[in-house]
Amino acid sequence: MCSKKARVGLGLLVVAAGSAWMLWSVHARAGVQGRIDITLQGQSIPLTLQKELPLRSSDVLQVYADQDQNEYTLKDGMVVGYLRNRTLNQAPNATEPWTSAQTSTFQKTAEEILSHTFGVDLSRYRLEDISYIDEYQEIIFSYAAYLNDIKTNDGISIALDRTGMLSSFSAPRQGEFDGLTSHVSKDAVAAFVAEEMSHRADVTSYDLEDLVIDHSGTGYAVVCYVSLNDGDTVSGEVLEYPL
Repeated sequence: MCSKKARVGLGLLVVAAGSAWMLWSVHARAGVQGRIDITLQGQSIPLTLQKELPLRSSDVLQVYADQDQNEYTLKDGMVVGYLRNRTLNQAPNATEPWTSAQTSTFQKTAEEILSHTFGVDLSRYRLEDISYIDEYQEIIFSYAAYLNDIKTNDGISIALDRTGMLSSFSAPRQGEFDGLTSHVSKDAVAAFVAEEMSHRADVTSYDLEDLVIDHSGTGYAVVCYVSLNDGDTVSGEVLEYPL
């Protein structure tokens, strides 16, 4: 828990499976531009705006920092990112591989944080990857959401160190595809790509590498990432199947 008043932010939130967290509340400071307060577990964390990052969807990410230079990314008043200032915390002195039991326990902890602290609806997501940052002794869990078995472009990742301390959280596009429906199947998209490729005399073979639902103009499309082989070279091409 956040117990030391000299430091603020989630950099001091040492988490454990079975704990309970409260959702964030964000309050703008009246008459003070670029300053807000975030409240978590009753602790008020003053933040200062560092930069703004535009997104393709016309949204803007606002990156704030607390007094210890931990970074908090907000979109429309919702926390969609956190990055602990690792220079303030010595990485645990451990070099042994993560065991399957540790990984399972930390995954449960990470999912509790995602759900109870950041308000992520995990029923939409699947665990896609588990990776590691050896330098910081961190484990990273990456999740992807799917719509009719096709991935949407609003993945989420969360990293914990070996003590269970939250190191980072990233979900900059969270909520962008909420409420979207589609009956388009992978087979229909594959048939579309095959038809497009059949008109390409320069292509001897191709592979459909990935499908991702994303914004396209004022609507949405299944973005198809295709690798092409003309007999001499391999190149990439992107096709869009409108929803």
